[in-house]
Amino acid sequence: MSNISDRHIFTTYNSNGKDKSTALSGQRLSVVRFKKDKSGSKAKDSQCVSVPVTVLSAEDYEVLSPQISQWFHGVQDEIIREACVADKDAVTSEEIDVAAVKSYLVQQAAGDRLNGEQIKYWFDSELQDMLLLAFAEKLGISDDCSEEQTQKLQQMCNVYRDCFAALAGGRTVFAADKRSKLEKALGLVDTSDGIGARLIAKLQAMKEVSVEEMLGL
Repeated sequence: MSNISDRHIFTTYNSNGKDKSTALSGQRLSVVRFKKDKSGSKAKDSQCVSVPVTVLSAEDYEVLSPQISQWFHGVQDEIIREACVADKDAVTSEEIDVAAVKSYLVQQAAGDRLNGEQIKYWFDSELQDMLLLAFAEKLGISDDCSEEQTQKLQQMCNVYRDCFAALAGGRTVFAADKRSKLEKALGLVDTSDGIGARLIAKLQAMKEVSVEEMLGL
């Protein structure tokens, strides 16, 4: 994939199969994905590159301390938001201390936790542009659309964004017609892995949900 030197060569990314892309021994794999354009084609196939694992020194941590603190506070905010969305009336110091943040991040890394904020971020960065183009084409809206038309397209997009974010809830169940629309929207981008793949799996799982599960029995 790349030479063990200071030059690391990009190659086409394969997410599965016998040719699945992997990092060189002792390195990590960085993946770059490209969005589809209005015609459904990509400017480039997804790429990957094997790069060395950077081990930060004590001096590095000291230099990066302000940025690390900002990141840490952001993770705390995610935990606080989840508590608020769950209708809790308070959050304890223990729920947002270093141990709690570590546990939260471990669960995220293991794929055990998918929250609404993650989904919204993924939607904004990966799907929103393609969905706006699809809506504009369906409604016959040109590139030089008015402010009113732009707001309408964004409102339509926000409905999908909120529906996808709702999938973070363990008991969210959509009717077949809504599932079909959401799956069609996901078809606009690469959902072979990551959050996109997990959203597809959640929608597929709804087809097997029983009446008792829908009622929370």
